[in-house]
Amino acid sequence: MALDYAACRSELEAAYDAVQGVTLESLQSGVGAPFRERVESVFASRTQAYREALLGCAVAKLVDQGIDVRLPHTDLGAAAFSGRSVDEQAVNPFFRDHEIPSSRSPYLSALRRGVDFRSKNPTGQRDLDGFNALVDAVEQINTATVADLNRLLQYLVRRFLDYRDASRIPVAKIQKLSLAQIHTLMRKLLAEKSGGVFPVLLVIAVLKAQSDALKLDWTVTWQGINAADGPSGAAGDVTVTDREGATFLVAEVTERVIDRNRVIATFRSKVTQHNLEDYLFIHSDAAPESEALQAAERYFSQGHELIFVNVLDWTYNLLASLTVVGRRSFVAELIALVDSDETPARLKVAWNGLIRDVLALQAD
Repeated sequence: MALDYAACRSELEAAYDAVQGVTLESLQSGVGAPFRERVESVFASRTQAYREALLGCAVAKLVDQGIDVRLPHTDLGAAAFSGRSVDEQAVNPFFRDHEIPSSRSPYLSALRRGVDFRSKNPTGQRDLDGFNALVDAVEQINTATVADLNRLLQYLVRRFLDYRDASRIPVAKIQKLSLAQIHTLMRKLLAEKSGGVFPVLLVIAVLKAQSDALKLDWTVTWQGINAADGPSGAAGDVTVTDREGATFLVAEVTERVIDRNRVIATFRSKVTQHNLEDYLFIHSDAAPESEALQAAERYFSQGHELIFVNVLDWTYNLLASLTVVGRRSFVAELIALVDSDETPARLKVAWNGLIRDVLALQAD
């Protein structure tokens, strides 16, 4: 039976979007212990074709409830489907785009035409425990309702993302980019839903590049994303100290709108407590509210200057003045930050895709 493979891919992408920021544990109650145990047995198998076939069966059944996903070859009857085609046209492209480790084509390796998912202990399978767990999981998928299929698919996609995140994702590296390319890359990074990670990384990289290009010998330290400043005693998200150890610059990097209450709270909890003469708010597209600017003006008369800059404009203008030396340093620093263990795997995947986009624009 012919499937709509584009619809299969769309369902995979929808499940991917649905489980962003969601833990596997939070999805467990929707699938039940037996299915979870079978999934873990399949993932524990050294035959990775089993887990890829399981995902293919789940998405195929969701797209067409009339097929029998226990029959992954079209010559097995009218209700059969082409597991190989689902794999090649939907599952494997999905894996490649999201950098999930996978085989090239599981249906050409371990699951040849003599194998279906109706009975256990078939000949030719090296891992019978893994295969039998696959058969049980496919049976549950084959009889599931549409609502249950959505939950099963989301659980499987989240399990694959956990598998990916436990692996080391190679980060795309490039020696240099032009200023125009850097601007495009930064704009695309800031458009990503990164939970505030990419704006902070851009700020850190540009400050380190400035220190390197101008031989300032700065030390740049920063808080973890969304970490509270109070317990650590930090004055802001990013702090720069000079070669003598004196604080040179303190910045707060934010994607939230800066209102009057936030300015007052920052002034009381950070600026005055650390006796800072100036404080830098580095914000995204949303400009500070007028009442916030008015509050900052009052604090200036008290000897404290609160400055507001747009992260894209600020980084771009700094890089324009740092020459090619500073821009090369910026690119190297940014790559190192993205490649660190602290950067979530999904953002490394996003980075790799954006680098490809920027280089493709150059080729055009």
